Amino acid sequence: MPDDTLKVPVLIQLGQQYENNSPDTAIRLYAEAEKLSTRLHYDAGIVQYIKNYTAVLNVQGKYDSSLVLNNKALELARSHGWQMEIMKSLANLGAVYQYKESYTQALDYYLRSLAIAEKLPGYQPQAALYGNMCGLYRNLGQPEKAEIYARKALRQAEVLHDGYATGDALNNLANVLKDQGHISEGMALLKRSIMIGKALKDLGVEETALINMGDGYEKLRQPEKYLAVFREALPLADSIGDVMGRAIILQGIAEGLFHMKRYREGWKAMQEALQYARTNDQKEVESHLLLLLSDTQIAMGNVEGAEAYRDQYDSVRNLLVNESMLKNIQELETRYGVEKGQRELTEKNLLLEEGRRITERQRLMLIASILAVLLLAALLITSFRIYKQKRDLDQKALLNLEAEQENIRLRSVLEGETRERRRISQEMHDDMGSGLTSLLFLSRMLPGGAGVQIGEGTEQLIHKMNEIIWSMNDEQDTLDSLVAYIRTNTATTLDTAGLQYNFSIPEPIPQRSLGQEFRRNIYLVVKEAVHNVVKHASATRVNIGIGFENGLRVFVSDDGKGMNSNWANRFGNGMKNMQRRMEMVGGSLAILPDDATTQGTLAGATTQEGTAGTTLILEAPWPV
Repeated sequence: MPDDTLKVPVLIQLGQQYENNSPDTAIRLYAEAEKLSTRLHYDAGIVQYIKNYTAVLNVQGKYDSSLVLNNKALELARSHGWQMEIMKSLANLGAVYQYKESYTQALDYYLRSLAIAEKLPGYQPQAALYGNMCGLYRNLGQPEKAEIYARKALRQAEVLHDGYATGDALNNLANVLKDQGHISEGMALLKRSIMIGKALKDLGVEETALINMGDGYEKLRQPEKYLAVFREALPLADSIGDVMGRAIILQGIAEGLFHMKRYREGWKAMQEALQYARTNDQKEVESHLLLLLSDTQIAMGNVEGAEAYRDQYDSVRNLLVNESMLKNIQELETRYGVEKGQRELTEKNLLLEEGRRITERQRLMLIASILAVLLLAALLITSFRIYKQKRDLDQKALLNLEAEQENIRLRSVLEGETRERRRISQEMHDDMGSGLTSLLFLSRMLPGGAGVQIGEGTEQLIHKMNEIIWSMNDEQDTLDSLVAYIRTNTATTLDTAGLQYNFSIPEPIPQRSLGQEFRRNIYLVVKEAVHNVVKHASATRVNIGIGFENGLRVFVSDDGKGMNSNWANRFGNGMKNMQRRMEMVGGSLAILPDDATTQGTLAGATTQEGTAGTTLILEAPWPV
């Protein structure tokens, strides 16, 4: 064929035939179509190239590259006013965000695409769009809505006699039925999908159906069957370069061997699957494999090995919990709060403007009245008094409206600061926490003391970051939260140091709200006191008591070597910082050194009798 615009769709169609069986050949044909379209300035060909090439990128897990290209296709379609291509580009962007687990953004793009599709004359939405909506609602845990779109997709594919779309729709509907407990019905649909995939020689449809069937046999507790199905699916995933599918298949094989109690063979399969998941950033599969490795260690009698893998599982799982969804929801909530405040401010401005117009009209009426009542002095005095009273009332009303407007503005600012503080703490937890956790994992892989030092330093940074996040979190602004946080972190420190300890905390704890500065200063003083005991006292036991009578009281006593009367100068900046923090919250700090006994009662919390140790007492009034 000559190098003209008619050759471009032929290259695209050829690429589609190879897409599921030989993706490298498909990519080469798509690239040739893109080069020809660019040379001919043929934007429609470029859009078609992007639509097909990004489907391969999605299978390979290259989502960021796919996003860039699909946004380019959307811009080209909008510049030409091509509603059909705008609709398809929006759907493709939704699919990429769904792969990235950004479900809020995915739903937004799908709904925008569906709205355009429903307005196109004589056009019915493609089964693929309905299938994507089905998958999204499955991710969101809404199987009823997912089933509606799955059945729409199957009906549309069958009406159009589209075998590829029918195979995909059967897979989607089978998964929804499995989610609702109708496993046998779902398995029957998957067998149909496998037959269609084999008839069409579509490895993608066949591989997906086999993976879903393996999941069904796993739910039916038939490990021999799902092991066989996953092994059948593995070469298909390798042929089409399906990264996510291969990770899931390797996990399924490992789980099958585990449930068949073939632990040593399964151990090797688990290690291979874990390496592949980590190499290709498949964290969901990685977390499942770490838990499976922990269970295998228990089954093989290695409890310490099980605990190590369980710790790794907890760390990876923490990174996964609603990561992208929480960010998107937080952005929407912040946007909604700002818009709501702006609407209220606009309404108050309109009320003020209306009040000013009323006042102006009244002023004009008053002038006319004065001119009229000049004839009668008595009426003049009466009218003047009425005017004065009315003016005072109007002025008060205006002042009240202005004061209310200022209150709304201040509330909006405070709410904005609260939301920003939450956002900062969340991003610190998500972004910095993820990076530090990854650094901790890497440090454990380093040989020798360097890895240990990096690991210890990283753990300290994680702990300090968690303290900052806790102090910034307004949901923790309670006395109960402060007591719990002091108790948990102090116990961790003393456990690590190997010291015995006892807490004396009267019940119930009063319901009180405490500010960020008060919580942070009290916690840091107690933390420093415990740190001094661990570092300097040579103690074997520590007693910690908390009381709530007429304010907050905390004592920290130990059985260590004690202190002399010149304690204030002995510990330098540490003690000065503790005193300064107590002064910042209006409190005080006292230390009973050496042989002073601490037998007595501290706001309902009884101390233990001291020996030659030291007792630190801090007192602070409740914040107003």
